[in-house]
Amino acid sequence: MAASIGRREIEDRLGPEARAHLDLQLVEGQTPDLLRAADVALAKPGTVTLELALLGTPTVVAVRANPLTAFFLRQVSQVSSLTLPNLIAGHPIVPEFFQADAVPERIAKGLGALLEGPARLHQQEAFRSVARALGEAGASRRAAAVAAQLIADPAGSATEFTPGTARS
Repeated sequence: MAASIGRREIEDRLGPEARAHLDLQLVEGQTPDLLRAADVALAKPGTVTLELALLGTPTVVAVRANPLTAFFLRQVSQVSSLTLPNLIAGHPIVPEFFQADAVPERIAKGLGALLEGPARLHQQEAFRSVARALGEAGASRRAAAVAAQLIADPAGSATEFTPGTARS
């Protein structure tokens, strides 16, 4: 379960009939193990996308925000993606479904493509490139530096980042 969603809310939204017909187990406090074991992941934008990339778990991102928030982000934001692996790579590697595109049919198609085959292999190779860009020790510090660079220069590419240096 996502830390931001309580067990009770999930149970309430599923309802007793759905829970009775689904082979579903709600798990708390085991996020790294679950992310590693997943065949594919559906995530919201945030640090979890980088965690999934570093674990090599194929991922799709989806989010529906308040329309006013979405409008504001489109007007103010100059980044090409809200997904950290995409920003670090400098090009799309994680499919993103935002607002009207975040519908079950499109999300399911994106997830299905990552279950096996070339899309899965391509994304996993791109994740390895992201991991190499961040380097070994101190990856969190370097990821923060990449984010800071992208905020300072949204038109730039994080692929210009060299571990241990700052772009000016």
